[in-house]
Amino acid sequence: MTDILDDPAFPRSGTRVHVEVYRSARSMGADPSYTRVEGSLLAAVSAGRNTVLLGIRAGSAVNSTLPVHDDFALGGFQHLSGLRPRDIIGDQFAPGSVTFRRRMATLPTALKGGNLYLGFSAEAGNAWSNPSFVRWDNLVGGASLFVGMETLFGPLYLAYGHSTLGGDTVHLLLGRAF
Repeated sequence: MTDILDDPAFPRSGTRVHVEVYRSARSMGADPSYTRVEGSLLAAVSAGRNTVLLGIRAGSAVNSTLPVHDDFALGGFQHLSGLRPRDIIGDQFAPGSVTFRRRMATLPTALKGGNLYLGFSAEAGNAWSNPSFVRWDNLVGGASLFVGMETLFGPLYLAYGHSTLGGDTVHLLLGRAF
C-alpha cells in the first residue's frame, strides 16, 4: 500500500494505492481454499475550496469461489449510494466513483474547529458471480448528495443516495467514507 493523501478523511491532494492478495489454503487448515485479489486507487485534486476525488477498485476470486464472509460487496454511501450495504455481492467486482466536495465553512472550536463540506458523487459498478458475466452494459449507477464535517469524533456525513436500480437511501455515517 502507498498512501500520500494529505488527510485520511477529507483529502485535498495526493493518492492512495492499495493491492491485496489473500490465499486461504486447505494445507494450512483453512476451509474452504480460495484466492482473493483486490486493488484500489484514490486520487484527490483541489483548487481553492473545491476538491475532486476519483476512486476505482477491482477484485476477483482467482479460480475459486469466495465464502460469504469474504465476498466482494457493494452498497452504501459512495459504494453505489442508493443501495444498502451488501445489496450486491459476487466473486468479481469493479466499482468506480467521482466525488466533488466544496468546503463551505469552519466549525466552531467547541466542535473541534474542523471544516464543513457540501458535495455529491457519481458512482458506477457491479459485482458478478462469474467472470463471464462481467460486462460494461450491466453496470449499476449510484449518486449521492452529502454534507460532511470534521468533528471531535471523526468525520461525520449525512447523505442522500439514489441508485439506477430504483433504491433511495439516507446515510448517517461517523467515520471515513473511503
